[in-house]
Amino acid sequence: MCGICGVFVAEGGQAVSEPVLARMRDSLIHRGPDAAGLWIDPSRRLGLGHRRLSIVDLDESSTQPMSDAGQSVVVVFNGEIYNHVGLRRELEAAGYRFRTAHSDTEVLVHGYLAWGWEGLLQRLRGMFAIALWDVPRRTLYLGRDRVGIKPLYVQGNSSRLLFASEIKAILQVPDVAREIDPAALYHYLSGMVAPAPMTLFRGIQKLPAGCYLRIVDGGPLEFRRYWHPTLAGFSQPTDREAAVRAVRTAFDEALVEHMAADVPVGVLLSGGVDSSSLLAGMAARANGATVHSFSVGYDGFPEMDEREYARDMARHFGSEHHEILVTQDSFEQSWDAIVHHQDEPLADWVCLPLYQVSRLAAGEVKAVLVGEGADELFAGYSGYLRYLELHRRFWTPYRRWLPQGVRRGIGQLAERAGRDGLYRSSGLDFLLRASRDKECFWGGAATFWEIQKSALLNKGTIDFAEGSGPLDDSALRVADSDAIMAAAASLLPAGDDEQLRRMTNLELAYRLPELLLMRVDKMTMAHSIEARVPFLDHRLVEAAYAMPAAWKLQGGRTKSLLKDAVRGLIPDRVIDRPKVGFGAPVAHWLKGELGRRVEFEISQCALFRGGWFNEGYVRSLFEAHRNGRGNYGTNLWALYNLASWYDRWIEAPSGRGH
Repeated sequence: MCGICGVFVAEGGQAVSEPVLARMRDSLIHRGPDAAGLWIDPSRRLGLGHRRLSIVDLDESSTQPMSDAGQSVVVVFNGEIYNHVGLRRELEAAGYRFRTAHSDTEVLVHGYLAWGWEGLLQRLRGMFAIALWDVPRRTLYLGRDRVGIKPLYVQGNSSRLLFASEIKAILQVPDVAREIDPAALYHYLSGMVAPAPMTLFRGIQKLPAGCYLRIVDGGPLEFRRYWHPTLAGFSQPTDREAAVRAVRTAFDEALVEHMAADVPVGVLLSGGVDSSSLLAGMAARANGATVHSFSVGYDGFPEMDEREYARDMARHFGSEHHEILVTQDSFEQSWDAIVHHQDEPLADWVCLPLYQVSRLAAGEVKAVLVGEGADELFAGYSGYLRYLELHRRFWTPYRRWLPQGVRRGIGQLAERAGRDGLYRSSGLDFLLRASRDKECFWGGAATFWEIQKSALLNKGTIDFAEGSGPLDDSALRVADSDAIMAAAASLLPAGDDEQLRRMTNLELAYRLPELLLMRVDKMTMAHSIEARVPFLDHRLVEAAYAMPAAWKLQGGRTKSLLKDAVRGLIPDRVIDRPKVGFGAPVAHWLKGELGRRVEFEISQCALFRGGWFNEGYVRSLFEAHRNGRGNYGTNLWALYNLASWYDRWIEAPSGRGH
């Protein structure tokens, strides 16, 4: 795990500045405290920077940037290539000679020479953000792993392109403007994070998962998608029992690969199905080594405190268990650091316990396994069942049988009712969307519904942003190309299979890579530890994606396919217990003194005083939340994240902020 950065300048542009490139690199020191590297092309039109966190092949010879013996290819990358041993054998058999003992980075160098860029990407199993410079062809490639486990940000165009693992590195370049993107703001309020390729910074973009950029010196910037589960060609098993076996096999293979390291690897443990399965697999393969597990808890909030479940699993599998208690005081003490490491708002309060437990883990290990992705792939949320029922019983007949004029009139009534002060307006928003032939499911992290945003934001902000983002019909289909669309259409039968797969498409494009995985990446890397995500091995993703909805939700049980696959690996009491979910008592804290301080800070933020927001509506949300007239914790938390980010990253350079 590392931090990468770089600058590309086309012919005729200003030469790469080594001091600026070094500042970019060293702003990422938390991602790689073990070593640092810098390389600038002799033409001074391409520079690469790297900060190293040593996990595999700890020798200094594995430091990046790395090139082949003839310096025809130079690479920096962040992540892990789990099948690097097998790829290395294949390359050695083809005559390539390696200088390192077992560096996965050197596999990228020789793999590119042997197979080309796309051939290399298709062979990789792992998590990665890669920058590769082909010296003789004057061509730069930037690629992000299939599911988006590792981040990669870019700024600029074919004349000058900046790129880095974190936005803060790009902001080290003096002429990069710090401005808010209104369209990204609009969509952030929908789903807790700006969707790729947007960020809250105007002009700075995320490279979407499963995609790469290519630029030839003197040519245009080219964007391509190289992977989507619809194109994988996974052969669906003939029956559910075979599917259970296939999932278990894919999980076991992924776990073995994710455990490989030259440093200790632990696990973040909640005691639920996903993390307990990881611990069980690690304990079975530990060969006498100590397995460390880490949990977080809250006093006074039994509905979200999973410490007893985690302790039970730690005793059962014999791990050395560590716990940390998160309190309101510890949250407030760490908040400025969290905002700094987020770079852009991630309005998920799970960032708070993740930051704390990552600090705890950093005292024992350099890498941890985490359970992200299982719920999205295997339908683990009860809300998925509700959405499927809503789609079946209301959405489809409403749109099919009511005349368009009647639906339009109902939609206008719903919109008017929402603007008249019904703050928790999800039902009205469903009516409005159904009346306008929009999608039923807008992701598992919906925050402000469209009706709420029409009350929260002024009209100018809405007019600027509407229609600019991924929350329309087209983006809820599979991806960006006609080929992928055609492949998807062939896989989408009628009924729940189609709807669940469309829901999964959106989660894979939006919530999973840009919210759930970024909260893990940024909070663990803040403490210089690597997070690995076995459930998002792309072979397991492809297998899960191809399974029918009925197999995943058999008998109305969420995640039933995965639960049946790990039955026998973990105790039945874990499998059959209702899901708790990873959370934090922020909504409760916001009803007290913390809520008053948060409201004051928002009211003082220049963004909220600048005419973008309806300040009266914001005040009414705080009042309703304090008085128990509704639970608006997620809404208020999204606004506070936004205000804290604006103060820290937009206003702070001119003297304001934390």
